Amino acid sequence: MSDKPILDRLRVLAETHPRLQQFGQNHDDLVHNGSTACTHTVCQFLSLAWNGTIPTLNEVNRLAGMPDNAVNEATRRPRGMRPGEFQTFLANARIPMKIVRGLPFNKVLDASNAGPVMYGMRYGSAPVRSRSHPNGATQKGGPGIANIRHAVVMLGFLAFSDRNSPVVRMEVYRKEPNHGSPNRPERPPYDTISSRQARIEYEDYHNKLREPLYAAVPTRALQVIGTLAAPKPAQAPPLVLTGLEPFSGIATIKGDGHSAVQLADREFIHLPDGAQKRVVALGRLVPRLPGPAGNRTHVALVGDEAAVLLRSAITLTTDGGVVVPPPASEADEEPPPGPAFGVPDGDPVPDAANHVSNGAIPPD
Repeated sequence: MSDKPILDRLRVLAETHPRLQQFGQNHDDLVHNGSTACTHTVCQFLSLAWNGTIPTLNEVNRLAGMPDNAVNEATRRPRGMRPGEFQTFLANARIPMKIVRGLPFNKVLDASNAGPVMYGMRYGSAPVRSRSHPNGATQKGGPGIANIRHAVVMLGFLAFSDRNSPVVRMEVYRKEPNHGSPNRPERPPYDTISSRQARIEYEDYHNKLREPLYAAVPTRALQVIGTLAAPKPAQAPPLVLTGLEPFSGIATIKGDGHSAVQLADREFIHLPDGAQKRVVALGRLVPRLPGPAGNRTHVALVGDEAAVLLRSAITLTTDGGVVVPPPASEADEEPPPGPAFGVPDGDPVPDAANHVSNGAIPPD
């Protein structure tokens, strides 16, 4: 572990969730089977980091307000997520991050000290694997792939110094979603590249693609509580219900954007405002499901879908018509919010830039 607990936590999350790549996931039929889902996959990781849950690629698409299998209106070719849609996802998922354009690379690095940073890059500008960086990086692919706009998430950076040299070397840890495809068959949890290499791939978004520099940075610091154990590549443990009590009644969803969480795999079932589900039991979640959306420990069990509803997002009514008051919140259920992070200003951006989306990376 390093002296950066936020980076350590993000690295552990990446190492224990290797399936978070844009190809090979289930429930990806609304995003061209993952070929346009680089930003979607980054959104999954951001949700895991900030909220402790992983929406499916299809669920990310819905939270971003994107059409199913979106296409460019002019070319009719598949397209990825646009900046305005990404900002919609951040708002709907209650993730404290903000899109900033024209941000100098040194400020992108500084922002990663507060939490994960998404940035747009030119796919062909990423470095290839080398002896000094055995984890590898994005493979450049053919000419048709090099100029594709791509999204990655920076976990942070560490500075290293050599006893024989005053020069400080900085290594950047960033997760690239295109692992597991013929263009990028390796499946490392993240790539370790030099700060110079990261700067090149980031700045080439403007220098070679002629688009304003594109990043999303935290607006407050990610909270890390407790000591992290050594990483073990494995899936996250399933959520378990404890303290079960029988109940017979109806749960009515309060507000749009709520999802039931399936216990076995933490995947989501979207439920719109006003939807009703029959509840068969009440209980508590172990481990605690973290996140900013109120009390996320007390739940109601939906019997026919083997899923749970957060008590903070429903109105619970017995079969006799009695509204059950929500449970009392506990001070230690939610960690205190991290300190506000001063979001650096970027350059003004033309309106047309909000209509530029990530390109579709062919799976072969």
